[in-house]
Amino acid sequence: MYSENPFDAEFGGIPELYLDFNNDAVKYAKRAHRYKKHPTYSLFITGVRGSGKTVFMNKVGKELNKYDDTIVVTLHNTEDLFRIMYIKLAPMLNKLKKWSSSVSISLPFVSINFAEANEKHDEIYYKTEITKILKLLKQANMRVAFCIDEVSNTPAIQKLAEEFNNWSLSELQVSVIMNGLLKEVAELSSSHNLTFLVRADRFHVNKLQKLSIAQAYIKVFDITSDQAEEMAEMTQGYAYAFQLIGDLMYEELSTGKNFEDSWNYTKLAFKDTLFNQAYDVISHELTEIDFQFLYEMSKNNNISAIIEKMGKSKQYVNIYRTKLIKYDLIKTIIRGKLGFTLPLFREFIQAKYDELNWG
Repeated sequence: MYSENPFDAEFGGIPELYLDFNNDAVKYAKRAHRYKKHPTYSLFITGVRGSGKTVFMNKVGKELNKYDDTIVVTLHNTEDLFRIMYIKLAPMLNKLKKWSSSVSISLPFVSINFAEANEKHDEIYYKTEITKILKLLKQANMRVAFCIDEVSNTPAIQKLAEEFNNWSLSELQVSVIMNGLLKEVAELSSSHNLTFLVRADRFHVNKLQKLSIAQAYIKVFDITSDQAEEMAEMTQGYAYAFQLIGDLMYEELSTGKNFEDSWNYTKLAFKDTLFNQAYDVISHELTEIDFQFLYEMSKNNNISAIIEKMGKSKQYVNIYRTKLIKYDLIKTIIRGKLGFTLPLFREFIQAKYDELNWG
């Protein structure tokens, strides 16, 4: 067994064991770096919560950091997006002369004390100064990649779209790498002024391959293929489940327990943590009708039975079926039958439905 725990059940960071999507991260980093052909570039990463969207975005950012002529700036979708963007960009001007002695820096904002003054300016000021910085960086043949986490249809993102269009018209060397839930993409795509999203590359974070998961478990724990396959099956290819099960098993096995005892405990702890840390958050994004559909499906996965139990028309129920498939929570197994995509999600829905007293 590994001497140190390689699993990371926290959201966002790049875990030591990162499966299946390394080549994709390299590919999109290369696309973002092709600034001579495409000065501005945008990528939207989607997937169900816990699928590894932020991890993949950070991986693309890490690949971009390998280019000497690229600055990666990580941001969150907040109201003061442009202020934070400015605060992170401005210090780069102090390094410009190291990159290019031909660039003349004579802008007054370089000496601003951010700790005291960054609340004293309006948004227009920050937008203007950011554009100045981007123009200077372009003179130095430097490219900027903004990595923005949890993008949604907020005023800040709408304004960012407008700025991105302006940067594109000015042929500034800018990439915007974003991640968000599929439903947020749908809302953003319907906004009339977000044409940059329509043109953006899309990458959907799919499930991990169970073979890759099993091989990783064998390598870390030195267990049999049957044991590893049993663990991999429990994950259902869900990235968060892969890391969580690995983390729990490592902690148990490291105490000297045998596989069977460790696995029995891990299965119990996995369910509890999965429900509280991931599925509760997902449930807050669902409507009561979504829950009703999922609950009826948990009892009978035949679409005709779901329609009958909900007491609605086929067209009405199919709207929610299509929506939940799009959100990656359910899938079509065979004609007329549906399945859950996430591990133990059936049990969670039944427990949550009873908890909310909708039954």
